[in-house]
Amino acid sequence: EASDLVAKYSKLGLTINSGSLLMEAARRMDEWARLKEKLPDPSIVLGVANGQDEGIAKASAEYPAVAVVPLIDAVRTIEDIVDDAVVTRLDVYAVLIELLDQKLVCQLSREDLIAHADFWKEQHNNQLAARLYRRALTMFPADSETQIKLGACLEYIGDSDEAAPCYGQLARGCLDEGDPGRASEFARHPVSLRPADPKLRQILGRCHFMRGDTVAAVAELKEIVKIYLDLGQLEDARGTCLKILEISKSDEYARRELARIFS
Repeated sequence: EASDLVAKYSKLGLTINSGSLLMEAARRMDEWARLKEKLPDPSIVLGVANGQDEGIAKASAEYPAVAVVPLIDAVRTIEDIVDDAVVTRLDVYAVLIELLDQKLVCQLSREDLIAHADFWKEQHNNQLAARLYRRALTMFPADSETQIKLGACLEYIGDSDEAAPCYGQLARGCLDEGDPGRASEFARHPVSLRPADPKLRQILGRCHFMRGDTVAAVAELKEIVKIYLDLGQLEDARGTCLKILEISKSDEYARRELARIFS
């Protein structure tokens, strides 16, 4: 019966008011710009504010908040919440901003992240602990104490999905400390775990460059260009080709790919 209905109505034309469609698109673009201005950093972690358990429960009683509030767990970033929610990005941002305005949720500081990580480490949940230590290190990559804590978590989580960005963060910290040799040791492993992740390859390429190995740096940048091209991210591919030409002005691969991108 359902198939018959699909066949019947698929023959009917779909009437769309293009004017209304354009007006709705413009409205959503304006609303998104406004929301993005209020929450410009998608990497921040939010948690329920102290003493607001009852208030947050009331706020989550209706849609779309009911699909967003359970994901505010003092571990997920805003981008994580967007990825995991069953509502649109626009809905997620609108809910989060309303909760922030009502002071029902708050942004976690670096100290908060480390405290939560320490808690999860004591609970033997090294996955969550590692994720939070990593995020704390993005704010201060050279924090040796937190680096040690993250390294301890990595001994337990092995080659899990969380391991790759954690090793990458440790590599960044070593680079910031001016130790590209040690950074390379950390940077190679995440690339082996996620060979198609351009951000992790960028860290390895930076390690090569800071060590003075321009041949290896260019080779890594070429791999990144291929990844961006496969993803259809032409602007990122173009920028990476230009980086190659800054290192090796006569590189034929970079010149050829730039010509293809502009053609």
